[in-house]
Amino acid sequence: MFAALSQYKFFKFFRMKLKLLGTFLFLIVTLNTFAQKAILRGNVADVNTGETIVGASVTLDGTTTGAMTDFDGNFEIKNINPGTYTIVCRFISYEAGKFENIVFQANEEKILDFKLGEAVVQVEEVKVVARVNRESENLLLMQQKESALMAENIGAAEMSRKGAGDVASGVKKVSGVSMMGSKQLFVRGLDDRFNSAQLNGLPITSPDPLKKVIKLDIFPSDIVKVLNVNKVYSATNYADYTGALINIETKDFPEEAFWSINFGSGYNSYSTLQPFLKMESAGIGFLGFDVNSRKALTPNSYKEVNRLLEVGPDFNYQSYGYTSDKALPNIDFGFNGGKLFEFNSRQKLGFLVSTSFSNNYEYRPDVLDVSYNKQQNDDGNFINQEYSYNTLFSALLNLAYTHNKNNSFKYNFLFLNNGEDGLKEKRGYKRDWNEDNLLLIRNAEYINYKLLSNQLSGTHVIAPQLEVNWRGSFMKATYDVPDRREIIFQQNANQEWQIFTLNNGNDTKRVITEQNTWEANGYVDATYHLNNEKGTIQVGLLSRYKSQDYHSYFMGYNFLPLGIRNLIVDPTNPNDYLNDATIKKIDVNTTDDMGYQGMLLINSGFADFTYKLNEKMVLNAGLRAEQSSMTVISNTNKIDNDEVQYQFNNIDLFPAFNLKYGLNDASNLRFAMSRTVTRPSFFEKSPARMIPEAGKKQERGNPGTKENPQVDGSYLENSYSNNIDLKYEIYPDNGELISIGIYYKQIIEPIERLSILMGGSDQIYTYRNYNDNATAAGAEFEIKKKFGNLFTGINAAYIYTHITLPESSTELNQERPLQGASPYLINADLGYNLKLSDHKSSYVGLIYNVYGKRLFAVGVSGTGNQYELPFHALDLVIKNKINEKLELNFSVKNMLNSEIRFVQDVYTDLSQPELLTGTVTYNSYRKGISAGFSVNYKF
Repeated sequence: MFAALSQYKFFKFFRMKLKLLGTFLFLIVTLNTFAQKAILRGNVADVNTGETIVGASVTLDGTTTGAMTDFDGNFEIKNINPGTYTIVCRFISYEAGKFENIVFQANEEKILDFKLGEAVVQVEEVKVVARVNRESENLLLMQQKESALMAENIGAAEMSRKGAGDVASGVKKVSGVSMMGSKQLFVRGLDDRFNSAQLNGLPITSPDPLKKVIKLDIFPSDIVKVLNVNKVYSATNYADYTGALINIETKDFPEEAFWSINFGSGYNSYSTLQPFLKMESAGIGFLGFDVNSRKALTPNSYKEVNRLLEVGPDFNYQSYGYTSDKALPNIDFGFNGGKLFEFNSRQKLGFLVSTSFSNNYEYRPDVLDVSYNKQQNDDGNFINQEYSYNTLFSALLNLAYTHNKNNSFKYNFLFLNNGEDGLKEKRGYKRDWNEDNLLLIRNAEYINYKLLSNQLSGTHVIAPQLEVNWRGSFMKATYDVPDRREIIFQQNANQEWQIFTLNNGNDTKRVITEQNTWEANGYVDATYHLNNEKGTIQVGLLSRYKSQDYHSYFMGYNFLPLGIRNLIVDPTNPNDYLNDATIKKIDVNTTDDMGYQGMLLINSGFADFTYKLNEKMVLNAGLRAEQSSMTVISNTNKIDNDEVQYQFNNIDLFPAFNLKYGLNDASNLRFAMSRTVTRPSFFEKSPARMIPEAGKKQERGNPGTKENPQVDGSYLENSYSNNIDLKYEIYPDNGELISIGIYYKQIIEPIERLSILMGGSDQIYTYRNYNDNATAAGAEFEIKKKFGNLFTGINAAYIYTHITLPESSTELNQERPLQGASPYLINADLGYNLKLSDHKSSYVGLIYNVYGKRLFAVGVSGTGNQYELPFHALDLVIKNKINEKLELNFSVKNMLNSEIRFVQDVYTDLSQPELLTGTVTYNSYRKGISAGFSVNYKF
């Protein structure tokens, strides 16, 4: 069932073939000689009113070459072969415009403006050959207005205007959406588990064992065409999202050949050119491709279970050293290009390639890190110096083949490699360890995320009213923590440093985590278009298979001689004493329950119906059936035939209802209701445990069910939600929007992560369903407005969440908001665009956002809840188009350099938790101000 080896061989074979294909295509393009071709530009307007016409088609008569006018009525047609043409302009309800016998010379540029008059009779339907530019903010708003479903989109143009360099930064610009760090997504107050992510309409797996949604900052904006944020469920999608479904639509092949390179660099006020600590490592650490060399530090022979192992010659003692160099400026560079080959009037082959690399040095000085017990005393008080070196490499290949007007195919390849290389130095005290002796804890952790995705799709027009679409994908995601290294020193009465061995040497330790995930998806649908454009009937089948193999290892050191506790050491040179004279054995504290295997299979079918009831009202109704089967096998770190298999099966129906009422040509009223599901992850449904860094709590899953609960009566099963949305939207003019919406969600037996006591005093995190229902409700407001060259936008959300806890809960309060929910979110931007000519312009924009105080961690057993306080961010973006080929851009981010602060509730009388005494700050830091520039050149 878990044929990892065969899948790995298939992956290597497929990658080799793909490299050959990419090389072949690159040679074709490189050897292709570009002829000096002509360019046609112009404008289309109403002959009587002078108003520009949006969406008009301009074509070279008798060819497939053409373009559509943008929201300013402008068009541009490139790569025109020298010759004589008739230029035709068409738009529904207007008489066609025509310029005959227009002669184009090589390398010539012509300008033709059309003035169209209204047609006296109804014109015939016109098919526009040119593809719509879905990256345009204005066209996306037009699609949003016409859609039968509620949806919010942010295109590449808007992401660029708002300074969003990756998908995580992009989705934060949408109302009701926030991020906690770069890994945790919140939509309408609902955390990661209530949301889902897709890549080009197919599910995308997350490498992180504790996150359902893939880390969104590993998708650079260079590869993104459109981000679809669907907060309302549609039966055409899998039903496992209550907050939002984030669909990342990658860039497509261009109609006109282009090649571009970009380079950028950045400066941070805290890190750049400052001393920067980094753990020693082999491999290509600068590029982030050094996972295998780091894994080699601990050979597989030492990955045992509960054993004291003799150290052999293959063991790497000296792996706790570190370097202290100056941080270089951040850099990013990329290459993009594509072309369309036309074999004849019907057959075409288009491709796009994009590759990029970026790095980022982060330093957080003097981070306050305090832990408080239930007596409100600090049992751990540290000041941290935190360093992180992050890298991101991406490669995208998109191939599209059109066989004829009825049949087309597309292949999409994406590879992402993200490395997070962090080092943390903590100086301070932990009372229950060594009373008042000063401690120095050095923790280094390298995390590598990899994603390799292959997608193939096709569209076929079977009959004039019948269309069939299919998609398939295979992807592999890996999560590696190959060498988390932790070492602790303590200072004696003479202020000399000694190695800290309170736990028999296990304080100096190494933790390794390895996870491989494979996923395959299949999708097919048939859409029938009703007569007179009254609507569509769509039916489809989907299948999703996912397998996961997780293992974690925990190793301590057995020091000799026994008097090592009194050995004076130099913390700046740990390799001087971590050698064969002091380490004879390693104490493998790995347990059998630190590994598991998982398999998920979801088969589903849906029927979706959209019907135009009259000129104003459009109805959409759908029903989806999903049969899901999850299998988890635990105790897999040791092959001793004690593996335990847990299996969970469900069959569910998920209805969706949407109603759109057009109040007039510029406004809509929308209503939606649906039922969705939240499924536990593999880790959450296994009894496996995860070892954190010193001072943090362990994580453990919960395989209990209602029929077979855990000893404490807890269980973990699917949670379901009933959802209602109401929205009013106005589109005053091109590219403008005013909307207000309200929503209500009843979450049945919600899943939450909570802290419980183990062994009398130790606290761990686990997962369970709460018996009572939870509520999530709120209001969202958005406005986009233009005043000539001035762009303004603001979106705001008020969020209310509430949950009642079971009587068995160890929390002080029996009612509270959901974890991570901010009561309010505000995003605003103000920009000015100065157009100097057709190919020369400047844009200056300010972007601001803030989130309200949110519950970060739930306090238990007498400790107060922990909250993250509001954080204000202000960014400046300057974009300059120097000419048709060159762009020069600048940015300043986190200009306010606000403090990120976390507080904990304090109570004088724990028997009266409703009487809050106050709060204490337990964690605070600043990220520094970042400034950068980028240059983009098109060939």
